[in-house]
Amino acid sequence: LALGLREAMLPWSSGWLYIKVLLGLSELSGKEATALILKAAKERHKNAEAAEWCAEYTFDGIKAGTGFIPNKEELKLIFGNRKKLRESFALLNSGGLSGNCLQEDAFYWSSSEDYGGSAWYVRPSDGGMGSYSKLNSNRVRCAVEFKV
Repeated sequence: LALGLREAMLPWSSGWLYIKVLLGLSELSGKEATALILKAAKERHKNAEAAEWCAEYTFDGIKAGTGFIPNKEELKLIFGNRKKLRESFALLNSGGLSGNCLQEDAFYWSSSEDYGGSAWYVRPSDGGMGSYSKLNSNRVRCAVEFKV
């Protein structure tokens, strides 16, 4: 996965969107989960700000409709490479993962739902995960698939 260079502070869903799937969103890839979130939001006329922002992301050569929110395990893998990410973003002069550098206490939404009113976030500093109300704003950084 590759990350977009920009991020946003958004709620996961200010409309209390709840997606109840048999396996749960945590078992789906970020791309699959984001597609399901967007479909449910449209069908139920609910907000899904984080997923919508990623789907509409058109910066850094990324085409609309290709960005998605990584799931919690994908985020843990991505942030496991935080030193390389920091170096790469510095070379690209993008401002790092959050602000001027990778903040130790930053949290990023995943596409993984916990319970109806909460979703999983991941902390880049150590891959720590927690669950937070979907109404609250957290950082969102979109991912895209790429082939080498």
